[in-house]
Amino acid sequence: MRRNKLKEDVSISNQLTKSYLMMYPLFIVSYFFVLLVGTWVSSGWLQGSNIEPQYTASELIRSNIQEIDISGVTNSDGGVAVIFEDGIVQELGGHKLFEKTTISMSEWTDFLTRIESPDGEYVYSVTYNEQEKFWLVVGFPVSIRVRLSVATNAQSSEYTKALILYITMILSLLLLVFLGAWIYARHSAKSFIAPLRKLCSMVKRITRGEYELGENEGLNGEFLWLKNDIHKLSAELNQEKILREKAENEKKQTLMDISHDLRNPIASIMGYAETLSTSVEMNDEKYNRYVNVILRNSIRANDLMNDLFTYSKLDHANFKPTLVQSDITEFIREQASQFLSEFEMAGIDTEFNIQETEIMISFDEKLLHRAFANLFTNCIQHNPAGTKFTLSLTEDKDTVKVIIADDGIGMEESISENIFEPFVRSDKSRNSKTGGSGLGLAIASKIIMLHGGTIELDTALGEGVKFIIMLNKNL
Repeated sequence: MRRNKLKEDVSISNQLTKSYLMMYPLFIVSYFFVLLVGTWVSSGWLQGSNIEPQYTASELIRSNIQEIDISGVTNSDGGVAVIFEDGIVQELGGHKLFEKTTISMSEWTDFLTRIESPDGEYVYSVTYNEQEKFWLVVGFPVSIRVRLSVATNAQSSEYTKALILYITMILSLLLLVFLGAWIYARHSAKSFIAPLRKLCSMVKRITRGEYELGENEGLNGEFLWLKNDIHKLSAELNQEKILREKAENEKKQTLMDISHDLRNPIASIMGYAETLSTSVEMNDEKYNRYVNVILRNSIRANDLMNDLFTYSKLDHANFKPTLVQSDITEFIREQASQFLSEFEMAGIDTEFNIQETEIMISFDEKLLHRAFANLFTNCIQHNPAGTKFTLSLTEDKDTVKVIIADDGIGMEESISENIFEPFVRSDKSRNSKTGGSGLGLAIASKIIMLHGGTIELDTALGEGVKFIIMLNKNL
Protein backbone atom coordinates (compact mmCIF):
# COMPACT_ATOMS: atom_id res chain seq x y z
CA MET A 1 0.00 0.00 0.00
CA ARG A 2 2.83 2.38 0.91
CA ARG A 3 4.55 1.57 -2.37
CA ASN A 4 1.42 2.29 -4.42
CA LYS A 5 0.95 5.57 -2.57
CA LEU A 6 4.48 6.65 -3.49
CA LYS A 7 3.84 5.71 -7.12
CA GLU A 8 0.64 7.74 -7.20
CA ASP A 9 2.57 10.79 -5.93
CA VAL A 10 4.88 10.66 -8.98
CA SER A 11 2.63 12.70 -11.26
CA ILE A 12 3.14 13.55 -14.93
CA SER A 13 3.96 17.15 -14.00
CA ASN A 14 6.71 15.90 -11.68
CA GLN A 15 8.15 13.74 -14.44
CA LEU A 16 8.12 16.65 -16.89
CA THR A 17 9.72 18.93 -14.29
CA LYS A 18 12.41 16.35 -13.69
CA SER A 19 13.11 16.09 -17.42
CA TYR A 20 13.14 19.89 -17.76
CA LEU A 21 15.58 20.29 -14.87
CA MET A 22 17.85 17.78 -16.56
CA MET A 23 17.78 19.70 -19.86
CA TYR A 24 17.95 23.27 -18.48
CA PRO A 25 21.60 23.05 -17.29
CA LEU A 26 22.54 21.54 -20.66
CA PHE A 27 20.94 24.49 -22.43
CA ILE A 28 22.80 27.01 -20.21
CA VAL A 29 26.11 25.24 -20.73
CA SER A 30 25.48 25.14 -24.48
CA TYR A 31 24.67 28.85 -24.55
CA PHE A 32 27.88 29.86 -22.77
CA PHE A 33 29.86 27.43 -24.87
CA VAL A 34 28.65 29.08 -28.08
CA LEU A 35 29.30 32.52 -26.57
CA LEU A 36 32.86 31.67 -25.51
CA VAL A 37 33.71 30.00 -28.82
CA GLY A 38 32.30 32.98 -30.72
CA THR A 39 34.32 35.41 -28.62
CA TRP A 40 37.48 33.39 -29.09
CA VAL A 41 37.01 33.16 -32.87
CA SER A 42 36.12 36.81 -33.23
CA SER A 43 39.17 37.99 -31.27
CA GLY A 44 41.48 36.61 -33.95
CA TRP A 45 39.39 36.53 -37.09
CA LEU A 46 38.01 40.05 -36.83
CA GLN A 47 41.34 41.43 -35.58
CA GLY A 48 39.79 43.03 -32.54
CA SER A 49 37.13 44.95 -34.46
CA ASN A 50 34.43 43.53 -32.22
CA ILE A 51 35.74 45.49 -29.21
CA GLU A 52 36.37 48.68 -31.12
CA PRO A 53 33.70 51.37 -31.54
CA GLN A 54 31.18 50.46 -34.17
CA TYR A 55 31.39 54.04 -35.50
CA THR A 56 35.04 55.23 -35.86
CA ALA A 57 36.17 58.81 -36.21
CA SER A 58 37.76 58.13 -39.60
CA GLU A 59 34.46 56.90 -40.94
CA LEU A 60 32.44 59.79 -39.58
CA ILE A 61 34.78 62.75 -40.27
CA ARG A 62 33.69 65.37 -42.74
CA SER A 63 35.23 68.75 -43.70
CA ASN A 64 32.05 70.47 -42.67
CA ILE A 65 31.39 69.78 -39.03
CA GLN A 66 27.65 70.22 -39.56
CA GLU A 67 27.62 67.27 -41.96
CA ILE A 68 29.02 64.81 -39.44
CA ASP A 69 26.32 62.20 -38.69
CA ILE A 70 26.49 61.44 -34.97
CA SER A 71 23.07 59.71 -34.64
CA GLY A 72 24.53 56.19 -34.71
CA VAL A 73 27.04 57.11 -31.99
CA THR A 74 24.47 58.73 -29.72
CA ASN A 75 22.04 55.84 -30.22
CA SER A 76 24.83 53.52 -29.06
CA ASP A 77 25.44 55.64 -25.93
CA GLY A 78 28.64 57.14 -27.38
CA GLY A 79 29.83 60.73 -27.69
CA VAL A 80 31.44 62.93 -30.39
CA ALA A 81 33.67 65.97 -29.90
CA VAL A 82 35.84 68.27 -32.08
CA ILE A 83 39.23 69.66 -30.88
CA PHE A 84 40.54 72.66 -32.77
CA GLU A 85 44.28 73.51 -33.01
CA ASP A 86 43.85 76.40 -30.60
CA GLY A 87 42.59 73.91 -27.95
CA ILE A 88 38.91 74.79 -28.13
CA VAL A 89 36.64 71.77 -27.41
CA GLN A 90 33.27 71.49 -29.15
CA GLU A 91 30.99 68.66 -27.99
CA LEU A 92 28.79 67.60 -30.92
CA GLY A 93 26.44 65.29 -28.94
CA GLY A 94 25.99 62.13 -26.88
CA HIS A 95 28.17 61.50 -23.84
CA LYS A 96 30.36 64.43 -22.84
CA LEU A 97 33.93 63.35 -23.57
CA PHE A 98 35.82 66.35 -22.03
CA GLU A 99 35.23 68.25 -18.83
CA LYS A 100 36.82 71.49 -20.10
CA THR A 101 35.88 73.70 -23.02
CA THR A 102 39.57 74.31 -23.81
CA ILE A 103 42.65 72.14 -23.35
CA SER A 104 46.35 72.82 -23.65
CA MET A 105 48.73 71.00 -25.95
CA SER A 106 50.20 69.06 -23.05
CA GLU A 107 46.70 67.96 -21.94
CA TRP A 108 45.87 66.91 -25.48
CA THR A 109 49.11 64.90 -25.71
CA ASP A 110 48.31 63.29 -22.37
CA PHE A 111 44.79 62.42 -23.64
CA LEU A 112 46.17 60.75 -26.76
CA THR A 113 48.50 58.72 -24.56
CA ARG A 114 45.73 57.62 -22.16
CA ILE A 115 43.33 56.40 -24.85
CA GLU A 116 45.77 53.63 -25.79
CA SER A 117 45.37 52.09 -22.34
CA PRO A 118 42.92 49.12 -22.17
CA ASP A 119 41.90 50.13 -18.63
CA GLY A 120 40.15 53.35 -19.58
CA GLU A 121 36.50 54.09 -18.97
CA TYR A 122 35.99 54.88 -22.69
CA VAL A 123 37.04 53.36 -25.97
CA TYR A 124 38.12 56.18 -28.30
CA SER A 125 38.91 56.66 -31.96
CA VAL A 126 40.62 59.90 -33.13
CA THR A 127 41.32 61.27 -36.61
CA TYR A 128 42.65 64.62 -37.95
CA ASN A 129 41.16 66.78 -40.71
CA GLU A 130 44.13 68.46 -42.37
CA GLN A 131 42.00 70.84 -44.43
CA GLU A 132 39.99 72.31 -41.58
CA LYS A 133 42.68 71.76 -38.95
CA PHE A 134 40.66 69.91 -36.25
CA TRP A 135 40.58 66.55 -34.56
CA LEU A 136 37.40 64.43 -34.42
CA VAL A 137 37.07 62.31 -31.29
CA VAL A 138 34.51 59.48 -31.00
CA GLY A 139 34.14 57.68 -27.66
CA PHE A 140 32.04 54.86 -26.21
CA PRO A 141 31.81 54.10 -22.50
CA VAL A 142 33.08 50.69 -21.43
CA SER A 143 30.09 48.92 -19.77
CA ILE A 144 27.88 45.83 -20.06
CA ARG A 145 24.48 46.55 -21.55
CA VAL A 146 21.74 44.16 -22.58
CA ARG A 147 19.86 45.47 -25.60
CA LEU A 148 16.99 44.29 -27.78
CA SER A 149 18.48 46.05 -30.80
CA VAL A 150 21.61 45.46 -32.84
CA ALA A 151 23.57 48.40 -34.19
CA THR A 152 25.52 47.72 -37.40
CA ASN A 153 27.86 49.70 -39.58
CA ALA A 154 27.85 48.47 -43.16
CA GLN A 155 30.75 50.75 -43.97
CA SER A 156 33.10 48.86 -41.65
CA SER A 157 35.70 46.69 -43.37
CA GLU A 158 34.96 43.89 -40.86
CA TYR A 159 31.18 44.12 -41.30
CA THR A 160 30.85 40.98 -43.46
CA LYS A 161 33.02 38.87 -41.18
CA ALA A 162 31.18 40.02 -38.08
CA LEU A 163 27.79 39.32 -39.71
CA ILE A 164 28.87 35.81 -40.69
CA LEU A 165 30.20 35.17 -37.18
CA TYR A 166 27.08 36.32 -35.37
CA ILE A 167 24.75 34.47 -37.76
CA THR A 168 26.84 31.34 -37.21
CA MET A 169 26.60 31.81 -33.43
CA ILE A 170 22.81 32.28 -33.61
CA LEU A 171 22.36 29.24 -35.84
CA SER A 172 24.60 27.16 -33.56
CA LEU A 173 22.58 28.24 -30.55
CA LEU A 174 19.32 27.43 -32.31
CA LEU A 175 20.72 24.05 -33.33
CA LEU A 176 21.65 23.32 -29.74
CA VAL A 177 18.18 24.44 -28.61
CA PHE A 178 16.50 22.09 -31.11
CA LEU A 179 18.90 19.31 -30.16
CA GLY A 180 18.09 19.84 -26.49
CA ALA A 181 14.38 19.89 -27.27
CA TRP A 182 14.73 16.62 -29.20
CA ILE A 183 16.63 14.98 -26.33
CA TYR A 184 14.06 16.37 -23.89
CA ALA A 185 11.21 15.00 -26.02
CA ARG A 186 12.87 11.58 -26.32
CA HIS A 187 13.52 11.44 -22.60
CA SER A 188 9.99 12.60 -21.76
CA ALA A 189 8.44 10.19 -24.27
CA LYS A 190 9.85 7.26 -22.30
CA SER A 191 7.66 8.38 -19.40
CA PHE A 192 4.53 8.25 -21.60
CA ILE A 193 4.89 5.72 -24.40
CA ALA A 194 5.56 2.62 -22.28
CA PRO A 195 2.70 3.29 -19.80
CA LEU A 196 0.31 4.18 -22.63
CA ARG A 197 1.15 0.95 -24.44
CA LYS A 198 0.42 -1.02 -21.27
CA LEU A 199 -2.89 0.80 -20.80
CA CYS A 200 -3.84 0.28 -24.46
CA SER A 201 -3.05 -3.40 -24.09
CA MET A 202 -5.37 -3.57 -21.07
CA VAL A 203 -8.18 -1.83 -22.99
CA LYS A 204 -7.73 -4.20 -25.97
CA ARG A 205 -8.02 -7.19 -23.66
CA ILE A 206 -11.25 -5.79 -22.23
CA THR A 207 -12.67 -5.33 -25.74
CA ARG A 208 -11.91 -9.02 -26.39
CA GLY A 209 -13.86 -9.96 -23.28
CA GLU A 210 -10.79 -10.73 -21.16
CA TYR A 211 -11.60 -9.16 -17.79
CA GLU A 212 -8.88 -10.78 -15.67
CA LEU A 213 -6.11 -8.24 -16.29
CA GLY A 214 -3.64 -8.96 -13.50
CA GLU A 215 -1.15 -6.41 -12.21
CA ASN A 216 1.04 -4.12 -14.35
CA GLU A 217 4.24 -2.79 -12.78
CA GLY A 218 6.05 0.37 -13.84
CA LEU A 219 3.03 2.70 -13.76
CA ASN A 220 3.17 5.85 -11.67
CA GLY A 221 1.13 8.95 -10.97
CA GLU A 222 -1.85 9.57 -13.21
CA PHE A 223 -1.07 6.40 -15.19
CA LEU A 224 -1.43 4.37 -11.99
CA TRP A 225 -4.75 6.12 -11.28
CA LEU A 226 -5.93 5.33 -14.81
CA LYS A 227 -4.81 1.71 -14.45
CA ASN A 228 -6.79 1.40 -11.22
CA ASP A 229 -9.86 2.88 -12.95
CA ILE A 230 -9.47 0.41 -15.83
CA HIS A 231 -9.26 -2.43 -13.29
CA LYS A 232 -12.45 -1.18 -11.65
CA LEU A 233 -14.15 -0.96 -15.05
CA SER A 234 -12.95 -4.48 -15.89
CA ALA A 235 -14.29 -5.81 -12.59
CA GLU A 236 -17.67 -4.13 -13.18
CA LEU A 237 -17.86 -5.49 -16.74
CA ASN A 238 -16.93 -8.93 -15.48
CA GLN A 239 -19.66 -8.70 -12.85
CA GLU A 240 -22.15 -7.60 -15.52
CA LYS A 241 -21.05 -10.54 -17.66
CA ILE A 242 -21.65 -12.94 -14.76
CA LEU A 243 -25.06 -11.40 -14.05
CA ARG A 244 -25.95 -11.52 -17.74
CA GLU A 245 -24.98 -15.19 -17.98
CA LYS A 246 -26.95 -15.85 -14.80
CA ALA A 247 -29.98 -14.06 -16.25
CA GLU A 248 -29.69 -16.04 -19.47
CA ASN A 249 -29.49 -19.31 -17.51
CA GLU A 250 -32.47 -18.27 -15.39
CA LYS A 251 -34.38 -17.38 -18.54
CA LYS A 252 -33.66 -20.79 -20.03
CA GLN A 253 -34.61 -22.47 -16.76
CA THR A 254 -37.84 -20.45 -16.61
CA LEU A 255 -38.78 -21.51 -20.14
CA MET A 256 -38.05 -25.12 -19.24
CA ASP A 257 -40.18 -24.84 -16.08
CA ILE A 258 -43.06 -23.22 -17.97
CA SER A 259 -42.88 -25.93 -20.62
CA HIS A 260 -42.85 -28.65 -17.97
CA ASP A 261 -45.71 -27.18 -15.93
CA LEU A 262 -47.87 -26.63 -19.00
CA ARG A 263 -47.07 -29.93 -20.68
CA ASN A 264 -48.44 -32.09 -17.85
CA PRO A 265 -51.97 -30.61 -17.63
CA ILE A 266 -52.24 -30.20 -21.38
CA ALA A 267 -51.13 -33.81 -21.93
CA SER A 268 -53.76 -34.98 -19.42
CA ILE A 269 -56.45 -32.89 -21.08
CA MET A 270 -55.54 -34.18 -24.52
CA GLY A 271 -55.36 -37.81 -23.36
CA TYR A 272 -58.70 -37.89 -21.55
CA ALA A 273 -60.40 -35.80 -24.24
CA GLU A 274 -59.19 -38.23 -26.90
CA THR A 275 -60.46 -41.17 -24.83
CA LEU A 276 -63.88 -39.53 -24.49
CA SER A 277 -64.07 -38.77 -28.18
CA THR A 278 -63.15 -42.30 -29.30
CA SER A 279 -65.02 -44.39 -26.71
CA VAL A 280 -68.27 -45.87 -28.01
CA GLU A 281 -69.52 -47.22 -24.73
CA MET A 282 -68.57 -45.63 -21.36
CA ASN A 283 -70.49 -45.74 -18.11
CA ASP A 284 -71.46 -42.54 -16.36
CA GLU A 285 -69.00 -42.98 -13.49
CA LYS A 286 -65.97 -43.26 -15.74
CA TYR A 287 -67.27 -40.47 -17.95
CA ASN A 288 -67.67 -38.10 -15.00
CA ARG A 289 -64.23 -39.02 -13.66
CA TYR A 290 -62.59 -38.21 -17.03
CA VAL A 291 -64.45 -34.92 -17.30
CA ASN A 292 -63.31 -33.94 -13.79
CA VAL A 293 -59.69 -34.73 -14.71
CA ILE A 294 -60.00 -32.54 -17.81
CA LEU A 295 -61.58 -29.72 -15.79
CA ARG A 296 -58.99 -29.93 -13.02
CA ASN A 297 -56.06 -29.80 -15.43
CA SER A 298 -57.71 -27.00 -17.40
CA ILE A 299 -57.99 -24.97 -14.20
CA ARG A 300 -54.35 -25.72 -13.33
CA ALA A 301 -53.14 -24.63 -16.78
CA ASN A 302 -55.27 -21.51 -16.58
CA ASP A 303 -53.93 -20.67 -13.09
CA LEU A 304 -50.38 -21.10 -14.34
CA MET A 305 -51.00 -18.75 -17.28
CA ASN A 306 -52.65 -16.18 -14.99
CA ASP A 307 -49.75 -16.32 -12.54
CA LEU A 308 -47.24 -15.99 -15.37
CA PHE A 309 -49.14 -12.99 -16.77
CA THR A 310 -49.33 -11.38 -13.31
CA TYR A 311 -45.60 -11.87 -12.65
CA SER A 312 -44.65 -10.47 -16.08
CA LYS A 313 -46.88 -7.44 -15.48
CA LEU A 314 -45.37 -6.79 -12.04
CA ASP A 315 -41.84 -7.22 -13.41
CA HIS A 316 -42.36 -4.55 -16.08
CA ALA A 317 -40.41 -1.35 -15.43
CA ASN A 318 -43.41 0.92 -16.19
CA PHE A 319 -45.86 -0.85 -13.91
CA LYS A 320 -47.08 1.25 -10.95
CA PRO A 321 -49.46 0.13 -8.19
CA THR A 322 -52.67 2.09 -7.55
CA LEU A 323 -52.04 3.45 -4.06
CA VAL A 324 -54.90 4.44 -1.77
CA GLN A 325 -54.69 5.60 1.86
CA SER A 326 -56.32 2.98 4.06
CA ASP A 327 -56.14 1.20 7.43
CA ILE A 328 -53.64 -1.66 7.11
CA THR A 329 -54.71 -3.34 10.39
CA GLU A 330 -58.31 -3.71 9.25
CA PHE A 331 -57.09 -4.94 5.85
CA ILE A 332 -54.92 -7.69 7.42
CA ARG A 333 -57.83 -8.82 9.63
CA GLU A 334 -60.07 -9.17 6.57
CA GLN A 335 -57.44 -11.21 4.74
CA ALA A 336 -57.01 -13.55 7.69
CA SER A 337 -60.77 -14.01 8.16
CA GLN A 338 -61.19 -14.98 4.51
CA PHE A 339 -58.78 -17.93 4.99
CA LEU A 340 -60.06 -19.15 8.35
CA SER A 341 -62.22 -21.89 6.79
CA GLU A 342 -59.29 -23.12 4.65
CA PHE A 343 -57.01 -23.29 7.70
CA GLU A 344 -59.66 -25.26 9.58
CA MET A 345 -60.17 -27.70 6.69
CA ALA A 346 -56.40 -28.30 6.55
CA GLY A 347 -56.30 -28.91 10.32
CA ILE A 348 -54.01 -25.95 10.95
CA ASP A 349 -54.38 -24.01 14.22
CA THR A 350 -54.31 -20.20 13.92
CA GLU A 351 -53.24 -17.38 16.19
CA PHE A 352 -53.65 -13.70 15.32
CA ASN A 353 -51.94 -10.84 17.10
CA ILE A 354 -52.96 -7.60 15.33
CA GLN A 355 -53.07 -4.30 17.20
CA GLU A 356 -56.45 -2.61 17.55
CA THR A 357 -55.50 0.97 16.66
CA GLU A 358 -55.71 1.91 13.02
CA ILE A 359 -52.57 2.51 10.95
CA MET A 360 -53.13 4.53 7.83
CA ILE A 361 -50.73 3.84 4.98
CA SER A 362 -50.91 3.95 1.17
CA PHE A 363 -51.23 0.60 -0.60
CA ASP A 364 -52.86 -1.13 -3.56
CA GLU A 365 -55.56 -3.24 -1.91
CA LYS A 366 -55.98 -5.64 -4.83
CA LEU A 367 -52.25 -6.34 -5.17
CA LEU A 368 -51.62 -6.65 -1.46
CA HIS A 369 -54.57 -9.08 -1.19
CA ARG A 370 -52.85 -11.23 -3.82
CA ALA A 371 -49.53 -11.12 -1.90
CA PHE A 372 -51.00 -12.21 1.45
CA ALA A 373 -53.24 -14.80 -0.20
CA ASN A 374 -50.16 -16.40 -1.75
CA LEU A 375 -48.35 -16.43 1.61
CA PHE A 376 -51.34 -17.95 3.43
CA THR A 377 -51.80 -20.56 0.69
CA ASN A 378 -48.13 -21.49 0.91
CA CYS A 379 -48.60 -22.41 4.59
CA ILE A 380 -51.74 -24.44 3.91
CA GLN A 381 -50.29 -26.40 0.96
CA HIS A 382 -46.92 -27.34 2.47
CA ASN A 383 -47.74 -28.22 6.09
CA PRO A 384 -49.51 -31.20 7.69
CA ALA A 385 -52.51 -31.09 10.04
CA GLY A 386 -51.66 -29.93 13.54
CA THR A 387 -49.36 -27.14 12.34
CA LYS A 388 -49.72 -23.83 14.16
CA PHE A 389 -50.05 -20.68 12.03
CA THR A 390 -49.26 -17.24 13.55
CA LEU A 391 -50.02 -13.81 12.11
CA SER A 392 -48.89 -10.63 13.87
CA LEU A 393 -48.79 -6.91 13.01
CA THR A 394 -46.83 -4.22 14.87
CA GLU A 395 -46.05 -0.59 14.19
CA ASP A 396 -42.62 1.04 14.23
CA LYS A 397 -41.72 4.69 13.64
CA ASP A 398 -41.70 4.60 9.82
CA THR A 399 -42.74 1.02 9.05
CA VAL A 400 -45.41 -1.58 9.65
CA LYS A 401 -44.06 -5.02 10.50
CA VAL A 402 -46.09 -8.10 9.53
CA ILE A 403 -44.91 -11.59 10.55
CA ILE A 404 -46.42 -14.71 9.00
CA ALA A 405 -45.06 -17.84 10.66
CA ASP A 406 -45.73 -21.51 11.19
CA ASP A 407 -44.07 -24.39 13.04
CA GLY A 408 -44.39 -26.81 10.15
CA ILE A 409 -41.88 -28.72 8.04
CA GLY A 410 -39.72 -25.71 7.09
CA MET A 411 -37.41 -25.55 4.05
CA GLU A 412 -33.94 -26.65 3.08
CA GLU A 413 -31.36 -23.89 2.97
CA SER A 414 -30.62 -24.53 -0.72
CA ILE A 415 -34.28 -23.83 -1.54
CA SER A 416 -34.88 -20.96 0.90
CA GLU A 417 -32.01 -18.92 -0.59
CA ASN A 418 -33.89 -18.60 -3.89
CA ILE A 419 -37.47 -19.06 -2.76
CA PHE A 420 -38.55 -15.62 -4.06
CA GLU A 421 -37.27 -16.39 -7.57
CA PRO A 422 -39.87 -17.53 -10.16
CA PHE A 423 -40.60 -21.27 -10.46
CA VAL A 424 -38.73 -22.17 -7.28
CA ARG A 425 -40.56 -24.82 -5.24
CA SER A 426 -39.90 -26.66 -2.03
CA ASP A 427 -40.84 -29.79 -3.98
CA LYS A 428 -37.96 -30.30 -6.42
CA SER A 429 -39.93 -32.94 -8.36
CA ARG A 430 -42.44 -30.22 -9.32
CA ASN A 431 -45.33 -32.54 -8.42
CA SER A 432 -48.64 -30.82 -9.22
CA LYS A 433 -50.24 -32.44 -6.18
CA THR A 434 -47.80 -30.90 -3.67
CA GLY A 435 -47.18 -27.48 -5.15
CA GLY A 436 -48.60 -24.62 -7.13
CA SER A 437 -47.18 -22.81 -10.12
CA GLY A 438 -43.91 -21.86 -8.42
CA LEU A 439 -44.76 -18.19 -8.92
CA GLY A 440 -46.74 -17.50 -5.74
CA LEU A 441 -43.90 -16.30 -3.50
CA ALA A 442 -42.18 -14.53 -6.42
CA ILE A 443 -45.39 -12.56 -7.06
CA ALA A 444 -45.77 -11.79 -3.33
CA SER A 445 -42.18 -10.49 -3.19
CA LYS A 446 -42.68 -8.30 -6.27
CA ILE A 447 -45.87 -6.77 -4.85
CA ILE A 448 -44.27 -5.95 -1.50
CA MET A 449 -41.23 -4.36 -3.18
CA LEU A 450 -43.56 -2.27 -5.37
CA HIS A 451 -44.95 -0.89 -2.08
CA GLY A 452 -41.44 0.17 -1.00
CA GLY A 453 -41.24 -2.74 1.43
CA THR A 454 -39.11 -5.79 2.03
CA ILE A 455 -39.79 -9.47 2.69
CA GLU A 456 -37.37 -11.87 4.36
CA LEU A 457 -37.53 -15.58 5.14
CA ASP A 458 -36.28 -17.20 8.31
CA THR A 459 -36.49 -20.99 8.13
CA ALA A 460 -34.77 -24.29 8.69
CA LEU A 461 -35.77 -27.82 7.78
CA GLY A 462 -38.17 -29.15 10.43
CA GLU A 463 -38.41 -25.81 12.26
CA GLY A 464 -41.15 -24.06 10.30
CA VAL A 465 -40.96 -20.79 8.35
CA LYS A 466 -41.23 -17.14 9.25
CA PHE A 467 -41.92 -14.43 6.63
CA ILE A 468 -40.96 -10.95 7.92
CA ILE A 469 -42.64 -8.17 5.92
CA MET A 470 -41.75 -4.49 6.34
CA LEU A 471 -44.13 -1.96 4.74
CA ASN A 472 -43.23 1.72 4.40
CA LYS A 473 -45.70 4.04 6.14
CA ASN A 474 -44.55 7.10 4.16
CA LEU A 475 -44.84 5.74 0.62
